[in-house]
Amino acid sequence: MRFVPFLFLLLSCRDKDGVVHVDTQEPIDTAPLVDADGDGFNEDEDCNDNDPTVSPDGEEICDDVDNDCDGEVDEDDATDASSWFIDADGDGYGDDNATTTACEMPAGAAAQGGDCDDSDADFHPGATEDDCTDPTDWNCDGSVGFADGDDDGFAACEDCNDAEAAVNADATEVCNDIDDDCDGRVDDEAADAPTWYGDSDGDGYGGAQFTSNTCDAPNGYVSNHDDCDDLDASSFPGGVETCDSADNDCDGTVDEDVLLTWYADADSDGYGDAATSSEACLAPAGYTSNGDDCDDTDPATHPGALETCNSADNDCNGQVDDNALDTSTWFADADGDGHGSASVSQEACDPPTGHVASDDDCNDGDSAVHPGASETCNAADDNCDGTIDNGASDASTWFADGDGDGHGNANSPTASCNQPSGYVASNDDCDDSNGAVSPSASETCNAVDDDCDGNVDNGASDATTWHADLDGDGYGGTWSSQVACDQPTGFVDNADDCDDTETATNPVSNEICDGEDNDCDGTDDNGLLGSGAVCPAVSCQAVLADQPAAVDGTRHIQPVGAALRSTECDMTTDGGGWTRMAYWNREDDGDTLAEFEAEFTELANNMGYWATNSDALQWGDLDANTDVMAFSKDVDVANGGEILYTVDYEGHSMEQSATYFFVDAGGSEVDLKCSNGIHDDTVYSSSELAYRPSYTCGSTDTNWFWTGPYQADAGAEITSFHLHSLHYDIDYGDLSELFDVAFYVR
Repeated sequence: MRFVPFLFLLLSCRDKDGVVHVDTQEPIDTAPLVDADGDGFNEDEDCNDNDPTVSPDGEEICDDVDNDCDGEVDEDDATDASSWFIDADGDGYGDDNATTTACEMPAGAAAQGGDCDDSDADFHPGATEDDCTDPTDWNCDGSVGFADGDDDGFAACEDCNDAEAAVNADATEVCNDIDDDCDGRVDDEAADAPTWYGDSDGDGYGGAQFTSNTCDAPNGYVSNHDDCDDLDASSFPGGVETCDSADNDCDGTVDEDVLLTWYADADSDGYGDAATSSEACLAPAGYTSNGDDCDDTDPATHPGALETCNSADNDCNGQVDDNALDTSTWFADADGDGHGSASVSQEACDPPTGHVASDDDCNDGDSAVHPGASETCNAADDNCDGTIDNGASDASTWFADGDGDGHGNANSPTASCNQPSGYVASNDDCDDSNGAVSPSASETCNAVDDDCDGNVDNGASDATTWHADLDGDGYGGTWSSQVACDQPTGFVDNADDCDDTETATNPVSNEICDGEDNDCDGTDDNGLLGSGAVCPAVSCQAVLADQPAAVDGTRHIQPVGAALRSTECDMTTDGGGWTRMAYWNREDDGDTLAEFEAEFTELANNMGYWATNSDALQWGDLDANTDVMAFSKDVDVANGGEILYTVDYEGHSMEQSATYFFVDAGGSEVDLKCSNGIHDDTVYSSSELAYRPSYTCGSTDTNWFWTGPYQADAGAEITSFHLHSLHYDIDYGDLSELFDVAFYVR
């Protein structure tokens, strides 16, 4: 709610000279005593002469009123007082035999009786009574839950058979199919239970390692512990002894009368030495069941082995090398050059006289002709390789020219008495598979040594120009370059970097708010203007131009030549781009008078009344003098003269007063809102009238209300905003109230 202060004068008058006179004489009371409520008692006797039920003869009732005018309210003898039970133990229940009356429940009393022991707070109706072993009547209902039918000293709720005195929690469990000790289990740990022995192998004989004391034999248990191996079902008293390294009949002796004879097999060929034997049920390690080996040190010698040429009886038949499987073929060497003729041969373990192992002599009548002989240019096959004169010691060296470019491959030589087809005398081709590569070729960028000078791509005619990438971001600068086929270290194939000392600056970098052109598009901070202190925009219009989808909110603004500040931008109204230049809001934000005076520049202010209430700044003239208030706000943001503003202002009883809201634009004062109730300028001094703008206000209202928002166009760049007010209070009680003001330009 908005309040307008008014000045009231009590018991006063103003004479023709404007002097106020106040009557201070005290009045004399001459009125007779009255009985306003007609109850027979006048106002001096009656304690409430406005209520006929209240008088010295009134009936006291419970109503928080002194009905009988005795100075006490609702005393205990009130006609409608309640009866209460004395609650000595404070448990909320009273003694039925001890009561008192009062309008309100007294201390130490209760509204409900029924307490069977008012000296103990544990006794009262509704008390918990859930212990079946307790004979006490805690809830005062005359009954308890305790019973013992068999008189064995255990309550029925704890006795598992309250009809049998021998059955209770202290009884001894015996084998009788009854839960004697009331533990919920029948015959468990019975005192007379026999011992049973585990029969793990199920042969009817138990072992002593597992026992159980139960009334009945558990599954897998027997009444004896005579088994000598309860993990082997074939071992038990009376079992049949077998050759298995076990005491099958449990007589204390292992494998008696069942051992076998085994023979040592030192060479592990499956045949043993008859001279070395051992008795056992199973073959000892290194033993076999026969003794037929004639040489137990050689695994290749035993009955049935293959006879070979080794001067030994491999098959143990008493003969050496008979019918050997690996005899050799030996060839006759007629010319004695160590090479035999394939046409004459014999089979034997050792070579016969005049025979050799090779059959590669192509002329066994000439000792100078054989494999390994030196080939010479003589039209004969001296070395028996099937080719005449190949590799002749006196042959010339020729080099393969695989690509036919007239230059041979040094790695493909051949010796020949005559020049072979496809060979040349030179060996200077560095790639004999490519006819474009030779000492006479031109060098190009192909990772190949085209001219065979030992250098790849040196002086290539189609080499690339590379640019230094100082910051290693993949983009080079124009400050240094090299011409080469391959990319030099630290160089790239472009010169697109606008700052080659900063890795984060290149054509593919994301623009950040840092006052730099991070993406090298020629514009600093594009798409981010106003988002941070280091990339401020000159106006909200500049933010919108940089970010067409920008929304309302605070931006960092720094107009040309002005200081950096955070400013609210309106990006919605009429296409957006509005920069807020002034803002003060008492009604919604609780802004203070000091904040108003800090937001605007005071040009003049001698208002007799200048203060804030809960929701507005108020000003006015309190005496017969004229007052003026003038505040302005410079506009440092470049603009086209468009204005978006809100001024929530009310002027009351503004006869002889005026208020102007205007801007300076293009050297002229342009009206935004005004109201001029001044009909006589002479009451104001010339210095006060100087704060009235030069234009004529079209409104002469004496009570006005401005709200907004409003939009206007001053037609030229706005340089300042003004709020001026002139007040003269003579006989009118004028008052101005400013609730909030906001001013944007574009």
